[in-house]
Amino acid sequence: MEAIEEQKIPLQARLGQLRAYLFRFRTLDLAGRLFGSAPHPLVLGRPFCGYRLLVDVSRSNAQRLLFLEGERFLAERFLLRRLLRPGMRVVDVGANIGYYLLFLARAVGSEGALCCLEPEPENLTELERNLRHNRIGNARILPFAAGSEDSEVSLHPGINGKVADDGSGSLTVPLRRLDSVLNGPVELIKIDVEGYEGHVLAGAERLLREHHPVLFIEVHPAFLAPPTSLDEIFDRLATHYAGVQAYTHSAPGRFLEKLVTRYWLGAGVARVKDLPGFLAACREGLWTEPFWVVCDTRKPERFQSSPCGS
Repeated sequence: MEAIEEQKIPLQARLGQLRAYLFRFRTLDLAGRLFGSAPHPLVLGRPFCGYRLLVDVSRSNAQRLLFLEGERFLAERFLLRRLLRPGMRVVDVGANIGYYLLFLARAVGSEGALCCLEPEPENLTELERNLRHNRIGNARILPFAAGSEDSEVSLHPGINGKVADDGSGSLTVPLRRLDSVLNGPVELIKIDVEGYEGHVLAGAERLLREHHPVLFIEVHPAFLAPPTSLDEIFDRLATHYAGVQAYTHSAPGRFLEKLVTRYWLGAGVARVKDLPGFLAACREGLWTEPFWVVCDTRKPERFQSSPCGS
């Protein structure tokens, strides 16, 4: 089957982008009105981090919001950008459709190296399309799920494909430890795996012990894959890193606070000041939303070769 590349942007969609830029409220409703009945596939492109991001807006609201909002879709981008520098060797675990790929590629530059792990087939199609379209030559894609062993695992497909340890997923995909597939030092690992983050860390013990990469992890406290627990994740991190920080989406209440969050660069993400209290709230079910964890204690170094194994 011939690969679908970028298609012509309808006028209504262009006007939708302008509306989403000027009025940054109710964007999800706008996305549904514009693309809720879009033909499949409908691959549209937009500028993104100095590249061109291609998204199939017929698949889900995530692609639709990426098309409408661009880089604003990544509320955490300023937090992650502070951890990156040119020439870094970066691993993207849960690379999805490639928007993080473009963000990371711009930050590390041509001297850096990227390795992207993504097991979901339709996400892989979009990820490969973005890599190919933007001619990024210092990145490699591995079609694996990352976990605590080298085997196969069940997967629930979709834009946020989720590992199903109980075998209830409709797909079976390769499962690999990061310790097995990463060759040589790595400087930063971004992990976004829909509740499987504890398993990913368990499969990276050698990597964490020997190289202490900067970690940027999206933690999903409401659906961590058993037997992993929040305490287990933070205990593991504490054995390798002296400083562990957590960040959440800001929760604006008044209208003025909402305006600042949506229009002020860097707003929308807040550091957790009382980490023990916050984790206690997560255990009790008082906080169920995803949050970000940052471990950054390394001295500056630079590595030139690819972090992916051959």
